[in-house]
Amino acid sequence: MVDNHTASCEDCSDDNNYVWIEHANNEWSKYTHMKRFSASVDAGLVAGDTICAGTFLGYECDIGAASGQHLHFELRRPNDPTDINISVNGGFMDRGDAVHLVPVINSNSKHYMEAGDTWTAGSTANCATTVSVPAQTLSNDGYKVYMATSAINTNSNSIILRNGGSAVFHSGGSITFTPGFSAEAGSYCNAKIGGCSTTAFPGGCN
Repeated sequence: MVDNHTASCEDCSDDNNYVWIEHANNEWSKYTHMKRFSASVDAGLVAGDTICAGTFLGYECDIGAASGQHLHFELRRPNDPTDINISVNGGFMDRGDAVHLVPVINSNSKHYMEAGDTWTAGSTANCATTVSVPAQTLSNDGYKVYMATSAINTNSNSIILRNGGSAVFHSGGSITFTPGFSAEAGSYCNAKIGGCSTTAFPGGCN
């Protein structure tokens, strides 16, 4: 956590305020361009604190190389959880040491954010029990997210991820890719086993 910078400038990515949060599943989320001292003073946080769902982290601002006041959010998974490399000044997690993940949202329909979308956190939604992925070809920034509590199956459908296409498959039970599924060079495919929703927060959170 760093929150002592005050400058808003065009080319000063190192002069930034940020909070990194380590999650129980070895994913890390980062909140950037925060107001000076809002994490340490306004939120009363110190490095090593346990963060629960709904914990106040601070206020957004335009600190660092920010194009106006806003909050930058990103999600990464280190290749080695025992060797985390974060630059102190800019708060960057080395791309060579960590995978840059696309954040997904637990909802009943659309599971990701696009330009122009507004999302307000609320009560936990329920995912579909099973999902059958339809035939499709994704390329040139095409993107899909599929979430299920039990199983995801491609059912021999023709599902092709071409260069620039991305897909995330997140199931609490199983993910089955059958003949007809292919991911080509330059595409992004993330298959993840884990519950769609959880109340198992660390440190006694609820």
